[in-house]
Amino acid sequence: NIRPVICWNSAPEIGANSPMNTELPQGHRWVLQAQALLLSHLAEPLNLPDLAHRIGTNEHRLNKEFHRYTGKPVFEYLRTQRHQVACECLLHTSESITTIALATGFS
Repeated sequence: NIRPVICWNSAPEIGANSPMNTELPQGHRWVLQAQALLLSHLAEPLNLPDLAHRIGTNEHRLNKEFHRYTGKPVFEYLRTQRHQVACECLLHTSESITTIALATGFS
């Protein structure tokens, strides 16, 4: 059994009472919520319909807003984040490459 590596957590916290929930456009909030979910579940395969459902929108709107606010499609963003987290873990932990790869969603 490979235990998950936790060496970076840059996911924004967006609670129901967060001022961010009322100050930002809905599309931006969806993107921040999607980013937080993606970053907190790096090792798990997420699909676009499930991700959109979990944040309260549909695939098309999420993809459109995600690209609007990040300049990237959802899963290009996810790949970039996985690479960055894996690199940070390789540099700053003594975990094996295999452990880090599995913990960041690479198989």
